[in-house]
Amino acid sequence: MQKSIKKIFSSHLFIKIHHFLFRSEHFRGISVTVASFVLVFLLLGGNQLGWFQSIELKMYDWMMRQRPALAPDPRLLIISISEADIQKHNSWPLSDAVVAQTLKIIAAHKPTAIGLDIYRDVPHPPGQAALLEQLQASNVYSVFKVGKENTHVPPPKGVDSSHFGFSDLVLDSDRVLRRNLLYLSDYGKTQYSLALRLTMYYLWQQGVVMKNNPKNPEEFKLGDLTVVKLTQNAGGYRTFDNNAGYQTLLSYRSKGAIAREVSLSDVLDGKLKAEWVKDKIVLIGTTAPSEKDMYFTPFTGQTTDGMVPGVMIHAHAISQLLTGALDTPQQRGNWPLRYQAIFDFLPEWAEALWIVLWLLSGVLLGWFIKQLIRQFIFFSIAGGLLLLIGLGFFIQGIWLPVASAFLAFSLALISVITIRRAYLALYDNLTGLPNRTLFSQQLRKAQYGPIFSWLRKKTSGKQIELAVLLLDLERFKVINAVLGPETGDRLLQAFAERLCTQNHLFNQKNPQVRSYLARVGGTEFALLLHRPLNSENTLAFAKKIQHHIMQPFQVQTQDIFTYTNIGIALYHGETDRALLRDAHAAMNRAKALAKNTPEIFEDATGMDEIEHFQVESDLRRSVRRYQVGFGFTQGTVVDFPVYYQPVVSLKTGKIAGFEALVRWRHPDKGLVSPIKFIAIAEETGLIVSIGEWVLIEACRQAQRWKDQYPEYEDLILSVNLSGKQFEQTDLTERVTRALENSGLAPHSLKLEITESMMMKDLSTTEAALERLKALDIQLSIDDFGTGYSSLAYLTQFPTNTLKIDKAFITNMTLSSQDRTIVRTITSLAHDLKMDVTAEGIEEPEQFKHLRSLGCEYGQGYLFAKPLPVEEAEALLASNPIFSP
Repeated sequence: MQKSIKKIFSSHLFIKIHHFLFRSEHFRGISVTVASFVLVFLLLGGNQLGWFQSIELKMYDWMMRQRPALAPDPRLLIISISEADIQKHNSWPLSDAVVAQTLKIIAAHKPTAIGLDIYRDVPHPPGQAALLEQLQASNVYSVFKVGKENTHVPPPKGVDSSHFGFSDLVLDSDRVLRRNLLYLSDYGKTQYSLALRLTMYYLWQQGVVMKNNPKNPEEFKLGDLTVVKLTQNAGGYRTFDNNAGYQTLLSYRSKGAIAREVSLSDVLDGKLKAEWVKDKIVLIGTTAPSEKDMYFTPFTGQTTDGMVPGVMIHAHAISQLLTGALDTPQQRGNWPLRYQAIFDFLPEWAEALWIVLWLLSGVLLGWFIKQLIRQFIFFSIAGGLLLLIGLGFFIQGIWLPVASAFLAFSLALISVITIRRAYLALYDNLTGLPNRTLFSQQLRKAQYGPIFSWLRKKTSGKQIELAVLLLDLERFKVINAVLGPETGDRLLQAFAERLCTQNHLFNQKNPQVRSYLARVGGTEFALLLHRPLNSENTLAFAKKIQHHIMQPFQVQTQDIFTYTNIGIALYHGETDRALLRDAHAAMNRAKALAKNTPEIFEDATGMDEIEHFQVESDLRRSVRRYQVGFGFTQGTVVDFPVYYQPVVSLKTGKIAGFEALVRWRHPDKGLVSPIKFIAIAEETGLIVSIGEWVLIEACRQAQRWKDQYPEYEDLILSVNLSGKQFEQTDLTERVTRALENSGLAPHSLKLEITESMMMKDLSTTEAALERLKALDIQLSIDDFGTGYSSLAYLTQFPTNTLKIDKAFITNMTLSSQDRTIVRTITSLAHDLKMDVTAEGIEEPEQFKHLRSLGCEYGQGYLFAKPLPVEEAEALLASNPIFSP
């Protein structure tokens, strides 16, 4: 049984399935979707928080303001008690006589019902008996307040309980009134609101009665209108107390006047017209701000300006119920869409589905739209579409959770983008393997983690803890060029799959070994093996991989033959090692030796050769990147910055010019000394491209300085010519082009050629120097005294300057022989009508002695080291004068 299970796990089919699930685009899409679902539902699970509901309620407010307004309700009349009315009667509460007189006048005009929204829980003489008589009329309803124990206001004494209703209104956490409380249970007895009492009486007069639904206690009917109780999960509500009675969502009729309004003074002064009252519901209540019966609404926001009095809220509630129960669509105004007085809500499962659909939309948008600007455009379009859909349904009386859907959509989109970008930052998109960044992280963990610190103490002898195998797929460029990029990508995927297969089989045979495979470059793959093993096993495994890679790859029905170079770096735990770098060096050695066998990095042997290969490879990569990308003429080559060392006039102490010196900024090692790469660049011919870049950039910079600092009009810029450059037949044309492109005058450029380079082929050298001299540029013999020149030939060269090598300058204060050599060279140069520049001046005594000999120019650390362009420019700006 155990053998059978092992056989299944080592089968090719299992490896295929494993690769599909954990390496493929499909699994990444599924994982992103699942992660988004988890994140969104975690957030939606926290929607009990006030801020979440606040967003949804603000959406309700905005959509309520967008609903087309209905005309004032003709079935209602509001008798308002204003500040002017209170001041006129000089008392509050109004006396029972005033209220009774008001009711009597209104009753005389035969209204259907009268609602008194003024508390009359205690007598306010005179006129108590008259008021009681009016309140006992069958169509008059007064108010009381349920409230809490300390805010309870009882109904008027002597009034039948069926003729009063509560005036309580429910507020949301932000103190905005959006809900209508219709009835509640008070001490086991059902109490109705004033609005519902008046509505029920009015409808009863029309032959319509309230009917409860025996199948669903959460709803009742008023004619054709079904009134559904607002639940805790309806629309955007999540946190309100749904135990506080039977609530509905309040549908405001309009922002402006809800109905005709007449002041109390007009009623008492006989200005009330019968047609305003007859067959209508008349509401009497205060609109005076001083009485503080004012409420924030979706139309007013949370500012005191425009707050709505409680009597108006009751009018909105009555109008909402009557409109739904009695009005035909034609009676509801000129609505572009169906108007529904009582809001509907989707079932909870439908709301969840609605949110999930938008969540999936965010996932799809984030996954299939990869460009950030396009994601933003589609995000804006989708957000606007969601808003329009929500508003369209809201106008028709259905409140959808817009904010929840938008939040789900946004979070899903952000989650996918974040996960995708995090994935792309750590994984190769083509093969699904970890990339160089993630591989380096794993390598550091393996090399410095606590588990391996413990293993280092336990292992000894020939056992190794870590091995890095670096594999480079050969002939890929040829295959890519001949068969096309798509075939090249398929080949890389097949190569990665074959490596996964071999790695899996190796792990099955060596269960104590843990491995980690990654794509660390274009055609480079790295394999990290860790846990104790030996070099023989590692080498055998590498040879097996090499053998399997040599088997043909079938890509698009075509057999492709290729091979791989493998470099191996072993780690025993004794020192900190950059294993990936060592493996790269070993791989380069394997490539150079062309033996088609894996190479193991060894500390004791071949270090110089391997380092040479490494530097050459990195140098080629740096040069190639700019040659392919934008050439060496754009002024932004960061891999090869130009530094400038000032050349000082020893007579005046002022800066007379600069020598341009190239540096190499390695992507991993930082600035590399010229000693380590110039010789390799010369050997490989890369110095031609590098030298041309330095010439072009130095000419440009010199002209910029001349333009910026007119006092340095005579500034001379010295540029070294390499042997490879000097041998170019078109050197004169290249120099001319550099001068013309920069605008630098030819006499401001000095080209430096080493003495040994000039003596290789005297006739060729003399002809080349004559051609350069014809351009009116200056020429200098560099490192004079260290080569093989003959003084007889020196007179034949059209040079302007002799440059004394720093080896003589360094010892001149200590050695009389070196002082004599310096004096002789200076005298010789002057006899030949040439000036002299001394290199390597580091001490004031050297400065003094050279000046006394008549040496014109000097450079060295006494003045300044080679400086980046910013520091060189700052030095120029300071206009220094150097003295011994």
